[in-house]
Amino acid sequence: MLSDKVGQIFEKDTISLKSINQTVKDSSIGFVLALLSLPSALPIPAPGYSVPFGLAIIFIGGQILIGRHTLWLPLSWQDKQLCLKSHKKILNRIMSFIIFFESYVKTRSTKLFKQCYRGFGVI
Repeated sequence: MLSDKVGQIFEKDTISLKSINQTVKDSSIGFVLALLSLPSALPIPAPGYSVPFGLAIIFIGGQILIGRHTLWLPLSWQDKQLCLKSHKKILNRIMSFIIFFESYVKTRSTKLFKQCYRGFGVI
């Protein structure tokens, strides 16, 4: 489950984007799309953040269109280190959200999903 993989990530004090991508593997695209969509779900809109998050979502949608199953990142981004030690409270809340979300989301129709995967990049 994704919560187990994310739990492995959050146990470390610093981690690179490459190791995050390798840990979540096939779930990386969905995981990143969910994270990028969270700011748009805020009850109070803040001007200016929708464009960069939207561009990132479009970039990932393009990767889905060409048939990628894992997130591609430029080489210069892959070695970037993220400090997780100072953000443990926020990470624990994110982890509880992921566990709550997983209780409602189940894998369904994997055969249909594999056949229509590239079409999701357009949506």
